Amino acid sequence: MSLVFSLDLNRPAETADTQNDGIVLRGHLRKTIILVHGLTGTPNEMRYLAFYFNKLGYSVICPRLANHGQPLSILK
Repeated sequence: MSLVFSLDLNRPAETADTQNDGIVLRGHLRKTIILVHGLTGTPNEMRYLAFYFNKLGYSVICPRLANHGQPLSILK
């Protein structure tokens, strides 16, 4: 299984579709945090943590993992 997603940090955070694209926020520090949501979750469950770290200056990426956020039967 391979996972491919865009790390477009130039895209405004307000236009990010957290249900499909994940969360991408650009910070002013030269450090990036990658958040990974749970097995049946989506990036939306990491939203508050992502905005907290971004407020501290970090760039934050939380991709939506393939088939996650679906019933467990789909992940088998």
